[in-house]
Amino acid sequence: VHAPDAKLACLHSLLRDNIPSLVFTSSRDTVRYIRQRLGDLRLAWCTGVRAGIGSTTMPRATVLASFQQASNPALAPAHLIVTDVAAEGLDLQRAARVVHYDLPWTPMRMSQREGRSIRYGSRYSHVDVVEFAMPPLLERRLRVEATLRRKAGLPAVAGLGPGGSHIWRWRAELASRFDDTGGQRGVAVAPGPTGLLAGFALCIPGERVPLSAAVLWLDPCGTWTEAPNTVAERLTAAAAQNRTIVADPVAVAEWIERLTVPIRKRLANVKRQRWMMLDQPPAARLVLGRLQQLIREAARKREAKRLGELEHAISVVAGGHTAGEAVLLERLAIADDWELSRQLSALPRTRPTWQSLEVRLTGMVIFGPPHQPSKAVASLECGSTLHSSTSTEP
Repeated sequence: VHAPDAKLACLHSLLRDNIPSLVFTSSRDTVRYIRQRLGDLRLAWCTGVRAGIGSTTMPRATVLASFQQASNPALAPAHLIVTDVAAEGLDLQRAARVVHYDLPWTPMRMSQREGRSIRYGSRYSHVDVVEFAMPPLLERRLRVEATLRRKAGLPAVAGLGPGGSHIWRWRAELASRFDDTGGQRGVAVAPGPTGLLAGFALCIPGERVPLSAAVLWLDPCGTWTEAPNTVAERLTAAAAQNRTIVADPVAVAEWIERLTVPIRKRLANVKRQRWMMLDQPPAARLVLGRLQQLIREAARKREAKRLGELEHAISVVAGGHTAGEAVLLERLAIADDWELSRQLSALPRTRPTWQSLEVRLTGMVIFGPPHQPSKAVASLECGSTLHSSTSTEP
């Protein structure tokens, strides 16, 4: 005699309507448990090891074909019980319902499960998705549902997917709202909470495309934020003004002085990023590791000329590469030490370098009541350029 199982009873009630269903479990033991206790339903089942219909074991291809094609609905299995491993590579458009009897550990696995039937060629305009929640006590212990929700939000945090627009696309979307709003060169004053809405870019001298750009809100205490909601709110308020109030030159200079703090912070970040080796191709990573070993040997032998050559080689390998350089790196990755040293001379002898940055103010709107000058500071127009060495403060 089996003890009552409320979860299984709920599944039995759900499947009794004979709507073709694809039921996912986390283990083959659960598959066996379901098919043994729901024998009155026409169940096909498939795990990574075995497959069958009811209590009869059959080849996996036969079981899947009998469920998918269903030339005789009266004899074909109404439902298919599978594990995640068994479901890989399946294309089951016959299923009108996807049932998560057990919840997986990742949102991606959830999407993959549902994609088995919710795809182009499905026989149904709508496919139901049913999730079995865990018992409250077990959920408190394992926190499966909470983990799934947290993991589902991770792509957006990294700026991926539709939810990631707050990182990558919000500036473009915000700018599109003001395409028809004419701008003016200079610095404007707008009523509202005291603060500064400012944009600036860090550029290599002579280059038009910036290395880094920022739009931020700066308050009188020196605290700043780049939160999209705050920037959008302040920009909308500025655009709503029907007249331009010219800013006092002293006020402009004082706000620019406060603005140097976030500018210095951004300069420090850009300086550090020059030495970060992200997304290097495998060949480049291998060559970099070998070059570092050669540098240690040259340092131990105090070979100054050799050290200079190797340091130049590392700067070239760690940077961007042309198609020809990428091919050369692939050869260097598998070459022996003698050949690697010989081929280093084939690397470019010069690389565009920069030791200073230009800080370009792209816009400023001062918010607050009319400014009362507190000290004389040289004024600076918006649109002018500040020059700063990456090794010193601006």
